[in-house]
Formats: sequence, structure tokens, C-alpha cells
Amino acid sequence: MKQATKLTPVFLKSKRIIPESGYADYFDSESRKGMSLVFRVSSSGRKTWVLMYRHRGKQRRPTIGVFPAMGLADARDAADAERE
Repeated sequence: MKQATKLTPVFLKSKRIIPESGYADYFDSESRKGMSLVFRVSSSGRKTWVLMYRHRGKQRRPTIGVFPAMGLADARDAADAERE
């Protein structure tokens, strides 16, 4: 199981989180059960907000926004809206 990370504005802007290849997922430690808010960073530097959840046994990963156009607070609000 992936470990949750405390997402902060400083962490989100950091260049140290960009992987050498593929992508890296950073799970929000403040996510509620059922759906996880994930900050996904690709090796090209693209940063997106993704919701991860299971529906009928299949994992779903819809993208809900792109960083920095959607900030941390907006992403958490969008994730809460999707849960309802």
C-alpha cells in the first residue's frame, strides 16, 4: 500500500519530486476513505490531480485538474464534491 504524504504548496512546487522516468503518485494524507486524492507527477514535469477509487472491482483514475491551474484547496474541494 502506498504511504500518504502531507501535501503542502511548497511540496507541490518542488522540483525534487519529478521522477527520472514514468510518473510518481503522491497520495494526500487528508484524503477520506473510499476515494484518494493523488498528486501525479510525470517525468516531463506535468503535474495533475487524480482521484483513485474502485468501482465494481476495477480501479478508476479520472484526472480532475492540472497543477498549478488547480491548487491544493481547489483539488480537495473537487475531490469532496466527487465523493458526494
